[in-house]
Amino acid sequence: MNLEGTAMSLPELSSPGNSVKKRRAAAGRYVPVCRGWKGLALACLAVLLLSPAQAAKVEVINVASASYLSSGNPVSISSGAVRTLVTPKSSGSAPTIAYYGSGDFSSTISTVSINGRLYVQATALACNEDATAVEERTIIIVSKKTGDRESFTGVETGPDTGIFRVADPVPLQNFATQSVVQENGIIETTTNDTLTAEITDCGGVKATTTILIDPSGIVFDSKTNRPLAGAKVTLIDANTGAPARVFGADGTTPAPSSVTTGPDGLYEFPTVAPGTYRLEVIPPPGYRSPSQVRPSDLPGDRLIDVQGSYGGNFLVSLATGAIRIDYPLDPDSGGSVGLFIQKIVSRDIVEVGDFLDYSVRVKNVSDQAMPDVRVDDRLPFGFSYQGGSARVEGRRVKNPAGGAGPALQFALGEIPAGETAELRYRLRVGPGSLQGDGINAAQASNASPAARSNIARVKVELKPGVFTDRGIIIGKVYVDVDGNRVQDPGEPGVPGIRIFLEDGTYIISDSEGQYSFYGISPRNHVLKVDNTTLPPGAELAVLSTRNAGRAGTRFVDLQNGEMHKADFALAANPQVLAYVQQRRAKARELTGEIDSNLREDLTRTDQPLATADPRSLPAGGVRGVGTERFTGGENLPAEESIRSQV
Repeated sequence: MNLEGTAMSLPELSSPGNSVKKRRAAAGRYVPVCRGWKGLALACLAVLLLSPAQAAKVEVINVASASYLSSGNPVSISSGAVRTLVTPKSSGSAPTIAYYGSGDFSSTISTVSINGRLYVQATALACNEDATAVEERTIIIVSKKTGDRESFTGVETGPDTGIFRVADPVPLQNFATQSVVQENGIIETTTNDTLTAEITDCGGVKATTTILIDPSGIVFDSKTNRPLAGAKVTLIDANTGAPARVFGADGTTPAPSSVTTGPDGLYEFPTVAPGTYRLEVIPPPGYRSPSQVRPSDLPGDRLIDVQGSYGGNFLVSLATGAIRIDYPLDPDSGGSVGLFIQKIVSRDIVEVGDFLDYSVRVKNVSDQAMPDVRVDDRLPFGFSYQGGSARVEGRRVKNPAGGAGPALQFALGEIPAGETAELRYRLRVGPGSLQGDGINAAQASNASPAARSNIARVKVELKPGVFTDRGIIIGKVYVDVDGNRVQDPGEPGVPGIRIFLEDGTYIISDSEGQYSFYGISPRNHVLKVDNTTLPPGAELAVLSTRNAGRAGTRFVDLQNGEMHKADFALAANPQVLAYVQQRRAKARELTGEIDSNLREDLTRTDQPLATADPRSLPAGGVRGVGTERFTGGENLPAEESIRSQV
């Protein structure tokens, strides 16, 4: 923008003491900066304010004039033109306004409790007219449901900041207990209400924002529209199949992912991370889920999501906001319509690389046949389906949709009323499974008549097996006769030596002086010999720098899955050798007793064991063969019985 050659006409100030403050105007306007003196009027410097798009260096041409009386005659003089190259001031970005959860205004919120408080802040440079003063602007908040309208004063945080805050937190009150009173400084609101805040007196521009009050859903009767109590509502993370992580309105306090509705039918999951979710609803007696009533036939005042209101997946994002989905349930009308599913696993504990068999039993609990039953199965993280392993009632069936997983769909076909179909299949436990939770979830459904079962879950405990990152420490304690720091033939191991880890775990060396620690975390460890268990007069010898100069201490740098060797040696002298030989002899006697017990003949006989007074028997009982009779008259199986004592 070029202003060269343009003289600006500015008003004269002829009254004594007249002055005009420095002010900031809307984009593209000239603002005078003037000062008047008694008996003299001066023209003023003009400052040009532009929008960011107009902000470029321009030349301002300024001419000043003065008028006064000389001997009763008016005199007017003018200055020469002053040319200045300036960068016009910008009015800044578009104004914004937001709600905050605390008085430090550190984080914005999108939901709030109905009895909570709000902190409001507007950032609006266009509202900052006086660069030298702390200004005030009006912020208006309006309730969409109750119509309450309240005005609050936003005070600038400092001169020329353009940030306006409502000094005190804005109080909220439940409309159910307090009727609406306009401009009383309290916002009367209600559940699922929307509050809109607005700042407008900023040169024609305005900013608005909204917040949800106790966002929630209602479980209701699809026929009568009556809220239903006793429905258990669980929010499920559709990506994992597990209950979702839920937080309170502040976004940090944990909240339950499963709630049971009260008389108002209300359920609430205030804040969740953006993602895909679904509602799992266990209806109260006399109702079934999901509803078979079309969305268009449901009451018009309900918040119906065509997927979420029927147990399907729905998206939560910054655009969609909090979860506000009403959930219809259909009343039972005589007969029942539904499926029941149960899942069984062949083992509770598995290792990486194992194969695992699952059994899924689906029962038709209705009074009519289900012609096209399907099972949706969500595999645990890191598990994969083994092709060709699916069987229904022992009959091989085609592989499910979904390949190796994790989301599979098996076609079971028709299940008559009251009958059960059993699905079996095999999974492989992959290396990535250690990062998962081991939970497998399945649900059965039928298209017509529409029916959906409960969700069956089964969990297995995962062990790393050979893929573990745990290590093993092995070693021995021996007498180093020749002092070469190596156990040579004829140098005896020392039994009965106690060795500690830094956490207090200890082991005692065996008859050959050997020991081992297993399942040890991969990091630096310290071994320490208990000197009280050494033979009289024995002294330990330093074997390496890992002893750090102390023969009874050994540092171990254990790596992932490593077997690390750490020996200790005793310096030889006749007294020590003699004592060690005695200790070894006693250790061999103990070992021989253990071996003889392990080799005891456990051959089964055909005669029951003779017993004395039952009160003298061990609490574990006596195993034998034959038929024994309890005092109550129950017979044990003939093959084997356990005599019981009280």
